[in-house]
Amino acid sequence: MQDSQRKDLLLNELTALQAIDVSVIEIGALTTIADTMIVCSGRSAPHVKAIANSIIAIAKQLFSKVHVEQDANNEWILIDTNAIIIHIMLPDTRNYYRLEELWQAAPLIKN
Repeated sequence: MQDSQRKDLLLNELTALQAIDVSVIEIGALTTIADTMIVCSGRSAPHVKAIANSIIAIAKQLFSKVHVEQDANNEWILIDTNAIIIHIMLPDTRNYYRLEELWQAAPLIKN
């Protein structure tokens, strides 16, 4: 399965889980850490955690390696598959980090 198909599966799951403001940023031309970054928000800390749990389960089926980092309060969770990095955050946390602005030189595919 190609990474673009894997990305589509992850995006479909984020839609099904009602993730908010999903952005897809193609960062591969700017860095070697990944080809794609997905940034989205959840309505509450439990929603962020539920989204992450589902995405982690799917990512483990699709990719050979999955690394997860998060804060203790589930305000942000990072899922790294090497090809795709997914950030799931509370809206206030997302506004604080402004990842889309940090990567503004990269093409924003979906917002």
